[in-house]
Amino acid sequence: MRRGYSTRSTLHRPAQGPDPNDFLDLAEVAQRLLAFQRRYEQTAVPFDWRYPKADLDRLLDRLAEHEPLTQAA
Repeated sequence: MRRGYSTRSTLHRPAQGPDPNDFLDLAEVAQRLLAFQRRYEQTAVPFDWRYPKADLDRLLDRLAEHEPLTQAA
């Protein structure tokens, strides 16, 4: 099975705690997410991007054929 990036899985264990529904209020959710952000910023490292610009341009051209970009309002 192919896995994609999921914010929920990144936050699941460290930020949510043992029970993801045990928040008392939104302030506690915000506090826990900010604590996770501070912790993650200290341990995160940039990944080695090896996707050539030409390949990205080809991919974007292929995607544009199927679904044109919409103009921002």
